[in-house]
Amino acid sequence: MPKSRMADLVVIVPGIMGSVLEKSGKEVWSPKVAANAGLLGFGSLVSDVIPRNEDDKSEDLGDQIVPTRICRDYYIVPGIYKLDGYSKLLEMLKAEFEVWMEGESKAPPNLIEFPYDWRRSNLISAKKMQGAIEKRLWDWRKHTGDNSSKAIIIAHSMGGIVSRCYLECFEGWKDCRAFISLATPYRGSLDVLDYLANGYKIARYDVSPLVRACTSVYELLPIYKVVESSGEWHRVAELENLPNLLHSKAKAGLSFHHKIIDAVASNQDNDNYRSNPYLLTPIVGTGQNTLQSAQFSAGHLKTTNDLPGGIQEIFGEGDTRVPRVSAIPIDQSNAGREMHIVETHGCLPSNKSMLEDLRRRLELIQNPIEEIRGVLGSTGTLTRIGIEVSDAYPALEPISIVATIGSAHSSQIGSEYLAEVTCLSESREKLKVRMTEKDGAFTAEIRPLTPGNYRVTVRSEKFSEHAPEPVSDIFTVYSSQ
Repeated sequence: MPKSRMADLVVIVPGIMGSVLEKSGKEVWSPKVAANAGLLGFGSLVSDVIPRNEDDKSEDLGDQIVPTRICRDYYIVPGIYKLDGYSKLLEMLKAEFEVWMEGESKAPPNLIEFPYDWRRSNLISAKKMQGAIEKRLWDWRKHTGDNSSKAIIIAHSMGGIVSRCYLECFEGWKDCRAFISLATPYRGSLDVLDYLANGYKIARYDVSPLVRACTSVYELLPIYKVVESSGEWHRVAELENLPNLLHSKAKAGLSFHHKIIDAVASNQDNDNYRSNPYLLTPIVGTGQNTLQSAQFSAGHLKTTNDLPGGIQEIFGEGDTRVPRVSAIPIDQSNAGREMHIVETHGCLPSNKSMLEDLRRRLELIQNPIEEIRGVLGSTGTLTRIGIEVSDAYPALEPISIVATIGSAHSSQIGSEYLAEVTCLSESREKLKVRMTEKDGAFTAEIRPLTPGNYRVTVRSEKFSEHAPEPVSDIFTVYSSQ
């Protein structure tokens, strides 16, 4: 089949740690550098990229570190972030649409990456995004002679925060046709709070100094009341003595979100904004156990999967990193525009159902039909798989994979599921283990694995209309020596 025409500029924006950082032409942060360092070699890698200067409004941090491209391959930073890469997303766009990247055609590119320095405030990255899109869009319009061309932004995780800030605070809405966010924590993430407060350490592995030094991380803290202390619920920024958190940075992070909220309210009073809206579609990862709240007592913070007070039970899930309620923009709370995909946070950009739905959405955006009623629904089934996988496992020890199967009809759950383990570090035969049911969950005991990075996929052995979509996650196996 011929490729679909693309008259607009497609912009891909990665999540936190999803941009390659270089210094003097040498990579200091990338999947390749991380793989070469190994889990226990992260210390020197972290030291190279820790911000040494205050993150003000300067052009850079003064350390000559610059973002150069997005991370197309998988990478794992245990405890804080893991990603199955953006290569499948880019491959789908190139296979289905008339798009090309820098250097792939004599014409200006209409598929671009926006890498950014994820250590810095998202406000600064959003300002840089404004300059990048204005230049690329001007080049594209000049090439096509079509001044009606606009940007279509596809952003993952924190990249969605950067993009929304650009759209609302820097008048990016004027040049945007559609904004599709994948697992963006609009209201923050409990995982970030847990990492800042409690850290994550395995043997000599500890990236806490880097995480705690990044302004952007504080802008990912929950902005709603999720911390219970002395019988009352509080926002993170309202508590001054949380362990290992700088209260001033937590307050600044909340203030950043209010800048966006206030800009949205102000823009909605603008006639041009209301008459030329960009299409906002949040794609939400669901079906996974996800941290929802925290208890603070006697100087200690403990995060849990229990919902905070006042939030309905239907929101007691997420994508392992972002609670379901957080992946929906505040001003879109009751719009019903979001699409739900049963998948983990880091694997959502490569999820087959998501990519197919995204393709169809882009086709409609390029070929609009008047009087469309409603929105595209989820391509998922009534049955769903939740997967529990740790970020890191020691070598030479068995690995336990746990899956929960949820369905509106118990008869559709079935009893035959497989856990498939694929080595990402090198070419090996795929390991398949049949899962066994116990106490309402399915488990698989994986034989000890050698050090490396792996993807696990849980799927039904039986193919039927009621079979749930496969769900994946990635993990690393490390040597403790």
